[in-house]
This record gives sequence, C-alpha cells and structure tokens, in this order.
Amino acid sequence: INQLNPIQAGEHVAVVVHGLNNSASSMTDLAYVASRIVRFFGNSSTANPQIKYDRILFFDYQDSVYSVHDNGDALAAKLRELRVENSASLDFYGHSMGGLVSRWAIEKRGIGQYTTRLFTFGTPHKGVPRIVLGLNGWFLTTFIPGIYDLGETSQFMADLNSSDSPFKNRVPYYALAGTNFDYYTSIRILGEDRLVFFGPTVKWHYERLGWTGPVDGIVAQYSAHPSDLGRFGKSSIGSMLSLPFNHSDIGGVQEDLHPKNQEIIDKLKEMLRANGSGVIR
Repeated sequence: INQLNPIQAGEHVAVVVHGLNNSASSMTDLAYVASRIVRFFGNSSTANPQIKYDRILFFDYQDSVYSVHDNGDALAAKLRELRVENSASLDFYGHSMGGLVSRWAIEKRGIGQYTTRLFTFGTPHKGVPRIVLGLNGWFLTTFIPGIYDLGETSQFMADLNSSDSPFKNRVPYYALAGTNFDYYTSIRILGEDRLVFFGPTVKWHYERLGWTGPVDGIVAQYSAHPSDLGRFGKSSIGSMLSLPFNHSDIGGVQEDLHPKNQEIIDKLKEMLRANGSGVIR
C-alpha cells in the first residue's frame, strides 16, 4: 500500500494481503478473483457488472522479520494514512499468513469498523503444529518472529483467538481451504526453486497428532476454518468450503481465464449464494 491518493468518500476498496515467503507482486491471481467476485455482492445469483471495486490495494510486508501482530499494526496504520474511514466498504483477501495479518488489523486495531467482509485462503487460523513448522529448521521456527507466531501454542495465536474483539461477531469471514496434498514441495534454495520430498513427513506428523483429515501440504483444514473447531474429536468440517489446490496455488501470476481462478470464483459464489453457509459470524 504505497498509493499517495487518500481513499475517497464512499469508495469500495479491496485489500489483498500475501502470505509467508511471498510478495504483493505475486498476488495478481487473488486480485483477479476479487475483481470478479465483487460483482456478486448484494445479488449472489446473478453477476452485476455495475458493482466493482474503486481500487484494489496490495499490502507488502516483512513476513518473517517482524511478528504477525507488528505487520497487522502496520497494515492498520497504512490504511489510516489513506483515510480508510472514508470507505463505504472495505473487503480483505488474505492468503495464508495474510489472513492472520488482516484479522489482527480488523479485530485488534479497529479496522473492523470499516470492514464489510474477509476472505481467507489456506490461512492457519488456529496455527500450525510446532513440529510441522520445525521441518523448516529449528532456528527459523524458534528465532524468526513471523514464523514462530504461526505455531499453535504461540502467544500470538492465543491473543488473536481471544474473545475480546467486537468485530468477530460483526464482520463475516469466508474461509476456503486446500485439499491437495503434494508429496513434493517447491522450496527456494540458494536462489533456485527446488522440489523437496516434504509431504509424507508433514502428513505423518499430523496423523501422529490425531488429524487424518485434509491438509494442503502445510495447513490442516481444521485450522483453515476460523471457528472454534479443534483437531481432536471432530470427524468433519461442517460448512467449510474446500478447493482442490495445494497451499501455494493461490499465489502467482496467471492469465485471466486460468481454470484455477474460475474454480475459486465459483466456490466463492457458492458461499455467497448459500445465505450464510460457510460464513462464520
């Protein structure tokens, strides 16, 4: 978010927030989804080309250097610099960690009073087991604030999921989760993307912890659902809408008619058409 022009009165604004090890430049897919799904707001059965965002903002942040709550604070501050209070409607689209950054700004820093809805894609709302995070390396998961905060038992997760925010009951959250489990994961090593045989270890750790349901390669479906749904004693996700993608599929720069984009749009239309199904209030 580096636009100099403040938000004008009544503008309909989308805010796109990337995930860990990503950047705003790779979120054009999500921006495309936002630009299409907005046409179904207010009338979810038929697209209305007259409904559109006046602007789409991308928030770029230091995803591993700073804590998630610091980045949430920064997001809230940037929006206030742009006079977000002028907006008639503010919608967030967050991938992975970006959903947590968005939630912190909405729930803990007062941006919820300007927010109409939040869409999250593969966001670990209840965190990732520390042992799964540890597969990235003990040093990273212990001393890098942004990664440490993703742990299920982190203080950040406890603070975020406490019930002290009035906006949890006012702002609808639309959650989508990936169900594709890749045995090979692309990891950047020495400046090159390499396929690492990572998946079976992740799956094995989740099963040891009692979760045998879908995992997108990193985030289990129970965590991608922003409700009080624990991984133990639950056999289904209920109203959760899922996508046949892995964790990183939502990011990237694709052509407008890429099948993945259309499937995401169709799933979001499903949510809107269901009059509350899949929406956590």
